[in-house]
Amino acid sequence: MGGTGGAAKAAVTLEFVPGPVNVEDVARIPGTPWLVGSGMTSRSHPTGALHLIDTAAMTWRRVAPDARRPRPDATYGEAPPPDPDAFDAHGVALRPGDDGVHTLYVVNHGGREAIEVFAVDARGEAPELTWVGGVLQDENVWGNACAPLPDGGIVATNYLDLTDAEAFDKVYAGRVTGNLKEWHAGEGWIDVPGSEMSAPNGVEASSDGAWLFANSWAARKVIRVARPGRPAARAEVDVDLLPDNVKWGADGRLLIAGHRSVPADVFAAFNDGDIANVPWTVIRVDPESLAVEEVARVDHETFGCVATGLDVGDDLWVASPRSDRVGVLRGLGA
Repeated sequence: MGGTGGAAKAAVTLEFVPGPVNVEDVARIPGTPWLVGSGMTSRSHPTGALHLIDTAAMTWRRVAPDARRPRPDATYGEAPPPDPDAFDAHGVALRPGDDGVHTLYVVNHGGREAIEVFAVDARGEAPELTWVGGVLQDENVWGNACAPLPDGGIVATNYLDLTDAEAFDKVYAGRVTGNLKEWHAGEGWIDVPGSEMSAPNGVEASSDGAWLFANSWAARKVIRVARPGRPAARAEVDVDLLPDNVKWGADGRLLIAGHRSVPADVFAAFNDGDIANVPWTVIRVDPESLAVEEVARVDHETFGCVATGLDVGDDLWVASPRSDRVGVLRGLGA
């Protein structure tokens, strides 16, 4: 493992839960030791999945999208359940619910571009997932990440336009390729004004619903924009990484993982096989001042391309879309 920066961090160790494949994103299930992680497809794994990871026992289990009988909710439209043989789970986000029952949102590329919605029943020994709906994306949208909004809606990143033949050239050049979109039941998708950016990746919303935070991956920026219906406002800060997913840290700051590389090299490594050893960094960003603090800087021989960091107690859990494990940095939680 490479250095993590700062003398106080010298003793920090990177441990693994081996087995979960291509976990690009993770979310914590409240009141439990469990994380739920995505599972993207790759050359040797043509079918994706979801993963349940027990952070206390350091164990995991694979969950297919058809693991339990679907229970469609008309709130999300009339889309049928996703094809389990084509499932390709990318970004994930969880809306905490009451009495141990929560809502999970999953960006799915398998057979359709959609935000798949699952009920998460965490009242038993292990969480149980039930598909309850699919919010179809606009036809030209290739999604990446999503987050719940406090008013019941969803915000998602529109990484690039699927109909644009020059989309990847624009990504490589750091030019605008997409934006943020909001969805509300009965209203559908709308564009978030002032949210245009290059390769919008991770996204989060403030607890009061006033602000959205997104990573412009190819432009190396963390961006804050106002929600629709509020006076337009945008602020941004440059960062020394290609920032991928963003999560709220336990200390109230934004927790962001990403890659110390350039877009073309990341995509080359990503498409080359099942392991992408791109060096990575984790930072924390103050949501008001946008001040940046580096938390970890890692160059690991078999665990690279990390896209997500998540606080779990004293530890920082990390996940990669091109790996056969998830990792934990002991002692680096907020």
